[in-house]
Amino acid sequence: MIIGTRQKLSRCEECALTLLLDDRKLERAQEERLLGLDIDPTLSWSNHVTNRKKLLKRVAVLARIKKFLPIKYRIILFNASIKPILEYCVSVWASCNAGLLADIFRVQKRCARLILDAPFQARTLPLFYKLGWLPINHICIERRLILFKKILDGRAPDYLSEKLLSLKYCKSHDTRSRMPYRLPIPRTNSRKRMFFFNALQLWKNISDNDFVYSTDLKKFRRNYFDCIMRKFTPDSVIM
Repeated sequence: MIIGTRQKLSRCEECALTLLLDDRKLERAQEERLLGLDIDPTLSWSNHVTNRKKLLKRVAVLARIKKFLPIKYRIILFNASIKPILEYCVSVWASCNAGLLADIFRVQKRCARLILDAPFQARTLPLFYKLGWLPINHICIERRLILFKKILDGRAPDYLSEKLLSLKYCKSHDTRSRMPYRLPIPRTNSRKRMFFFNALQLWKNISDNDFVYSTDLKKFRRNYFDCIMRKFTPDSVIM
């Protein structure tokens, strides 16, 4: 598989790249599954997000057996069988387009209605409040911030720490910001989906909160959740 932007991939097709291994021509793959992630040449993650057969089957199981379970055990079933699939490697595929995230959000809303026996017309915000859930777009933000927090605290792989170090301002740079890192300037839409571009933007937005400097990840996560819940409006949940 060759990974790149659509423009660069089209140029590769024109040059007819040929790779041999033991005198055998390697076929170019258009999709590859690695550690449960469906990888495509442009890293759009569309194949991974749209391939929801396993997820939908488990939602159907919840729909069939919910009448035999109290709400407490429906939540346990969701956390054990549906949530791990729904949020698997979300910090990786969080850069997919908003339409794909909206599809996942609809699955999330269906699960909330099934667990709480809510009608189809029920508003999403009260259901999520009652269950203590964040919408999938905020989960994506939360996971990126947690990973960025780990990089800042030196608890991430070295290659991520080195990348962040390359974005640090020089000592002579005078800045009033509490964040000593410069934001990369993306020239293409694909670069706007890069982890460090998004993570630095998100971190800058919450850097005025004191909890971001806590070394306890559980406390950081709890405080971020409370911060988001306080800012929620009915329109903010609808993607």
